[in-house]
Amino acid sequence: MTFHNYSKGIAKGLTVTIRHLFRHPITTQYPEQRLITSRRSRGNELVWDNVKCTGCATCAKTCPQGAIEIVTSVNPKDNFYKVEKYRVDTGYCIQCGLCIEACPYHAVYLGYSYERAKYRRGELVQTDDML
Repeated sequence: MTFHNYSKGIAKGLTVTIRHLFRHPITTQYPEQRLITSRRSRGNELVWDNVKCTGCATCAKTCPQGAIEIVTSVNPKDNFYKVEKYRVDTGYCIQCGLCIEACPYHAVYLGYSYERAKYRRGELVQTDDML
């Protein structure tokens, strides 16, 4: 009598296993296949547009971690700031988005890239060439 109860449970388990065996796989094989990110997702790549940037440094002032460093100089000919250096330490950045909301000229935004892992701490600092 007990053997019959065990065989019923084993048969149910095998049917579930066989059913899932012929299903389409859900898991993405990451290195070979790229993940498809949603348009609504906020990435972890900070993108800086040097054409729109006026050098007002509101992004650096509002960053709670102090991850943004901007060095400007006054251009006497045109009477506006010229951005000399723009650095973001992504190791300190917490992707809060406050710098993006604070920028009045929409010169800073988060991109969709998610492959920002590095092996060394020094490689996390992005200069204006990388942004």
